[in-house]
Amino acid sequence: MHSVRFFTNWWFEMCKAVLHEWCGAFLYNISYMVNIRYLCGVYYAKENFIWMEYALEKSDKYILLTINEKNLNTANAAELKSLLVYLFQDPQRYLVIDLGAVEYIDSSGLSAILTGYRLWRDRGGMFLIGVKAEPVRRLIEISKLDDVLTIVPDLDTALAEMVESDDA
Repeated sequence: MHSVRFFTNWWFEMCKAVLHEWCGAFLYNISYMVNIRYLCGVYYAKENFIWMEYALEKSDKYILLTINEKNLNTANAAELKSLLVYLFQDPQRYLVIDLGAVEYIDSSGLSAILTGYRLWRDRGGMFLIGVKAEPVRRLIEISKLDDVLTIVPDLDTALAEMVESDDA
């Protein structure tokens, strides 16, 4: 067991060094959070990191990011920010974030969502769907972000608003 951990630690450090050398500091930081887990192996990731569970669905018009976590907080907000910056390279005009599984969010999680808003605001827009949990809704309202963020009940409503926005 110790030799496996030593090997994975060594492999992880080598991957970090290679990414930093090839990509430079900026791309390294993005790639580190989004892609390094695939280079390191499942054992190391499960033992030493907390990875955000999510699903992606892409169409010509939008990206649907479904967050499959109960908590969106300091432990996974940095990965969400990195993922949003990474996804912004795609040409889709809209981002839809499904928070249906999220039961709790803190200020760092909200900050990560605002990163997505700032990126997609001038391109087309960002929608939050599935905001069901009272703590999540309450933090958004207390922060006065319910006037800034577009919160809709489901994907169909978001798609209808995209059509309206495109027609305007």
